[in-house]
Amino acid sequence: MVISCLCRAALAVAVALLVPGAATADEIGRVKTVRAAFVERGGATMALAENASIELNDLLSTGPDGALGAVFADGSTMSMGPRSRLVIDEFVFDPDHDRLSMVTRAMAGTFAFASGLIGKLAPRNVVVNTPVSTIGIRGTSFLVQVEEQ
Repeated sequence: MVISCLCRAALAVAVALLVPGAATADEIGRVKTVRAAFVERGGATMALAENASIELNDLLSTGPDGALGAVFADGSTMSMGPRSRLVIDEFVFDPDHDRLSMVTRAMAGTFAFASGLIGKLAPRNVVVNTPVSTIGIRGTSFLVQVEEQ
């Protein structure tokens, strides 16, 4: 019961963070801060703006002086530094049915990550893959730098 209340409270906070703007069915997060950042989605590359939607399989990237801050539906936060690239490979946030998962692929650059409700309720289901390693999150924050391959 406490976890159920916690899930509902976290979901309410996450939804509040994602407003303004109506969420799309495919939306898993929102851009909160941005400078020289882009998204590749469905074969098209677009410049990102504050409150832009983040969707599954998006390739997020930053330019030489770029930065990106995002919040996901479970309350996880992620920051990207200059010359960074990351793909959201999997994101499932359905705490009422114990379906929780977040898998990303950090391909280049610098990233800071703070886990949200998925990391707290199902820490083994949060994974960050890099070209040379896999980082398993256990309800924490971390910083990683990935050299371009």
